[in-house]
Amino acid sequence: TLCPVSVKIHKDGRLFICSCNWCGGYADNSFKPGIQGGIFAVDPDGTNFTPILQGWCVDDLVFDSKGGFYFTHFIGNLNDPCGGVYYVTPDYMSVRPVLRSLCCPNGVALSKDERILWITEMLTGNIIRYNLCNAGHCNIVYHADGGTGVDSCSIDDDDNLYV
Repeated sequence: TLCPVSVKIHKDGRLFICSCNWCGGYADNSFKPGIQGGIFAVDPDGTNFTPILQGWCVDDLVFDSKGGFYFTHFIGNLNDPCGGVYYVTPDYMSVRPVLRSLCCPNGVALSKDERILWITEMLTGNIIRYNLCNAGHCNIVYHADGGTGVDSCSIDDDDNLYV
């Protein structure tokens, strides 16, 4: 089962579908790489279904101006923060870690100048600001108490973050 959780539009017009390997519940450490899950592209009319990345529990992605993208690997829990944010190069040939040891990272957004990556960490309720120019420098800018945590996020034309 594809289990789509979000859709983003690539600059070439294709729809990029984010998928986890679970349906109807929270992701956990039972995720096994290589089984379902990933990112799949399709033309707007539904044709040309193409796997872009498989074997990941992808909840969200954001494109950069070069055609690469950042995505959240929506796994982990408070006892085992094994989720993370990764970058896929524009040729889709390389995946590199950006930030690891997260508890179900959910949303991801990129500032207009592409210097700041915003990440929502569902199980902790944290909103994380990650400076891409000063790799490794990140801070929690907000912590939500109660409820089920923070979900998706996006940036508007004025660079305001919405969660």
